[in-house]
Amino acid sequence: MPPALRAAVAAVAAGAAVAPSFVEISTTWLHSERRHPSTLRTYGWAIRILAERWPATGWATDPRDVIQDLRLNFRPSTANVLTSVLAQLGHYCLSVGLIESTKHWYAKPLPSPTRRYDLTREEFARLMQVGLDHRGTSGPLPALLGLTGVRIGEALALTWTDVEVEASQLNVHSYYSVERRTFALPKTRAGYRRIPLSESLLQALLRWRRDPDPTAFVFPHRRLPQRPVNIDDVRAELRQLATAVGIRATVTPHTLRHAFATVGLQAGLDVRTLSTLLGHSEIAVTLTNYCHVTADSLREVRAHAEQLLEAHQPRTAITDRVPRPKPVKVTALTPRAGRRVHASGRR
Repeated sequence: MPPALRAAVAAVAAGAAVAPSFVEISTTWLHSERRHPSTLRTYGWAIRILAERWPATGWATDPRDVIQDLRLNFRPSTANVLTSVLAQLGHYCLSVGLIESTKHWYAKPLPSPTRRYDLTREEFARLMQVGLDHRGTSGPLPALLGLTGVRIGEALALTWTDVEVEASQLNVHSYYSVERRTFALPKTRAGYRRIPLSESLLQALLRWRRDPDPTAFVFPHRRLPQRPVNIDDVRAELRQLATAVGIRATVTPHTLRHAFATVGLQAGLDVRTLSTLLGHSEIAVTLTNYCHVTADSLREVRAHAEQLLEAHQPRTAITDRVPRPKPVKVTALTPRAGRRVHASGRR
């Protein structure tokens, strides 16, 4: 904390000065954080929104009123990000002595609305076949997303130097931020990876190539080749392709990444290998967030149960004639001497 701000906080604690403003404290906290640049940009965006909605009462404000306002005016996912940043800011204010407790600074995350990522294998196959032959603004980008599992930002950052034709593989080492229109490095070491390309996908990429320059983008902007393709065009064309093959659900670029993980797991791909291809630092992320129970897997369970029943079904049909049982000899004991007597009365 800067000495001037530290002295101001100490004066507030002694009751001899006015507390620093929300912007001053939040800006100081932001500069003290050692985070990834993209994370700091997200924090700065959240602080600007919080500063606009923070009341003029200053630090005497009840944070629960601000949290309620955020939940009423933003989507659940956005409100969760804002409340998370507010909680971290509250922890910083507690550490510098500006507040006495962070009891009301934390909020339970809101449940986000579920999206459909469980494309069936037939739908996925149809969409990939159409994506390989696509010649729109984005070219075979839908097929690349579905057959490699890369993130949309990673695909937009690809240049032709990242496509190794002889080795039939793709080098992923950066991503393009769609919101900020900037390039950045992966956040973790797992983000640097090499992904094998199928022969059909490699040939589709080579047919799509427009610029012989090796530093050119694989998917350039239609009017500005020095920039990647517009993400809005990619989303619009992907919706058109999905509708053309009879998929009614909303398909986004991230949907194809989830479908790649689910279909790969159903095809018998090792979980660790799948996690490496997706660029996850932990296998638990792959299993928890990317492997979904689909209608195909449920049908396979039903078919497996039917096979078990057929394997244990008796050979004799129910309609066959049951053989007549043989007569059974019945013996009894006489009341006297315990001699055995036949049922017919003969001894």
